[in-house]
Amino acid sequence: MATDLGQLIKQFAKYLYKNIPGAYKINFGSMTSDVFTVVYYQVPGDAHSFKEMNIDISITGYANKIRINITQMDHLEKTIGQIIFNEDDLLDKERCKYRIIEKMRTALVKEYSEYDFVW
Repeated sequence: MATDLGQLIKQFAKYLYKNIPGAYKINFGSMTSDVFTVVYYQVPGDAHSFKEMNIDISITGYANKIRINITQMDHLEKTIGQIIFNEDDLLDKERCKYRIIEKMRTALVKEYSEYDFVW
């Protein structure tokens, strides 16, 4: 396990960056990291309407907890989901990644029910 929470967050962010489809950018701070990814969607019935939606997976540490905010990166920068992990949860990075992707998927489908998302 990492020597401190900030290092643990960086390690987890690097893991997400390498293992989440569409991840294209990563930023590091002292107790935060951001992994930027893109998801694709289309208007149902219009095969030529594929569009991109940029998502920021923000990882922040505080009081031995890790908060994940999932934010749509448009002019509103709306947070569409949040997950709280304990430090020990990050021992199973694959499970945490799955929970983040699933949270993102369900939040996007709920928020934008008029679109079909491509996973």
